[in-house]
Amino acid sequence: MSKKVIKCKFKENFEWTKKILEERYTLVESESPDFVFFGCGSQNDCVDYNCVRIILMGENQRPNFNLFDYAAGFDQIQYEDRYLYFPLYVTGGWRRFLEMALKKHLRGEAYFLSKKKFCNMVVSNVRDSSEKRIDFFKKLCEYKKVDSGGKSYNNLPGGKPVEDKLKFQEDYKFSLAFENSTHKGYTTEKITQAWAAGTIPIYWGDPSVSEQFNEKAFINCHAYKDWDAVIEKIKEIDQNDELYLEMQKQSIYNENSNLLELMDINYYKRWLYHILDKDPEEALWRTNAHDGWGWFCERDLKRLRDMYRSRVVMTVAKISGCFSKDKTSGR
Repeated sequence: MSKKVIKCKFKENFEWTKKILEERYTLVESESPDFVFFGCGSQNDCVDYNCVRIILMGENQRPNFNLFDYAAGFDQIQYEDRYLYFPLYVTGGWRRFLEMALKKHLRGEAYFLSKKKFCNMVVSNVRDSSEKRIDFFKKLCEYKKVDSGGKSYNNLPGGKPVEDKLKFQEDYKFSLAFENSTHKGYTTEKITQAWAAGTIPIYWGDPSVSEQFNEKAFINCHAYKDWDAVIEKIKEIDQNDELYLEMQKQSIYNENSNLLELMDINYYKRWLYHILDKDPEEALWRTNAHDGWGWFCERDLKRLRDMYRSRVVMTVAKISGCFSKDKTSGR
């Protein structure tokens, strides 16, 4: 039986999703697609495509359903067939960390007790993230040094960022697993990667994280009144092997969570196939696909994007002009 041919466009690197779709469809990359996939970094380009728009959210942002027909992301909401709750840690290359984390408590006591280093942090982006992460890092360092192996606040000998984060983390008892920002539902791979490395995550970001993950298996900063209380708990575990091992032997997920359902690849497949099995005209949902108030959202986005691009061009022109003057005056 021949596969249905789908004219599509992928605005970002969604190789994992693409492979899933190729199991069922013959994908034809096109500049005039019927279905186009966006990420947070390419979402402003949606106005260039008058077709079915699907956005896969990887950052702490909410999808705009006036601009997109379908979305998958962190928020636990229901909206017809237009939305899928699908956090980053169960997608693509991040899944392997979750698979490893699910087995971490099966390791023997000798493995956990062999970890002699205290705590690590790997952070590269501080410009677009909350200051709380660095504030906590500095405060925890007052108790014991936290080895920072990222591009930012690197305190390793030589100051070179680590090449393999997972391998770096494996030597430590604890890992700082702070998100860039806080929002209910916004949990990324940071906590699962820390577990995969056999460390205890010190987590901050999603205040509802314990709905999905077992709070006995990590230190949930949201469960304490302030940083001092969190650090007192870290000290207690750090100085008591019995408490440390008890936490390490805990399974990472709650029995009443839907984590295993999210991991089932058919959960994602069903949603994707339901969309692409439709005819393109039938799959359109947003109001501005035909008419309606959504048109104003598109108009405003186009204006903002054009304004931003013109400013960038002007800035580059000014910088180029300065260089030209400098070269001329130096002759």
